[in-house]
Amino acid sequence: MDEIEKKHKEYYQQQKLSSKRVEEILTSAKEVELEVPWWRKNAGILLRVAAFLLMFGIIFTFSLKDSRKNDLGSTVARDLIKNHNKQLRPEIVSSSYNEIQGYLTRMTVSVEPAEIFLEKFEIIGGRYCSVQGELAAQLKVREKESNRMGSLYVCSDKSMLDRIRPDVYEINSQLVEIWKDKGRIFFLVL
Repeated sequence: MDEIEKKHKEYYQQQKLSSKRVEEILTSAKEVELEVPWWRKNAGILLRVAAFLLMFGIIFTFSLKDSRKNDLGSTVARDLIKNHNKQLRPEIVSSSYNEIQGYLTRMTVSVEPAEIFLEKFEIIGGRYCSVQGELAAQLKVREKESNRMGSLYVCSDKSMLDRIRPDVYEINSQLVEIWKDKGRIFFLVL
């Protein structure tokens, strides 16, 4: 270090505030209150509320999914998928709904679906089955556009099945569409 820097350093090292002045500065600093935003003062509470709301949302979402798994429509959809996957042969092979209706004499409702269904699917045959203990017709159908095979179940909605709401279920990558029409309930499994 050169001489000037050395003297400069010594000079400033000798400079001190009096202890009285140090005390005054510290006292005045205690008296000054810093303005802290409200959200910062309550950060802990806000974090707890946010965590609670997040957990509530997650639990609510999963409870909705679980309740849907246990409703009657879902139960019936699972049963019909199992039945469809057995690939049982039709008792009557025909592309005519009238012929199939004539064979399924115990059916109290028409097995022929609405025109919009007929435009997209062709019938291959049919057989008796039951849906939750109720007599039903199981119609083997083919989707015209994709050639995909499906089962169309038809039964009267004047049974315990009338509580089922029209809906679409996807269970293990298989779709079950449920709808009602003219006193009948339809279940299409693809």
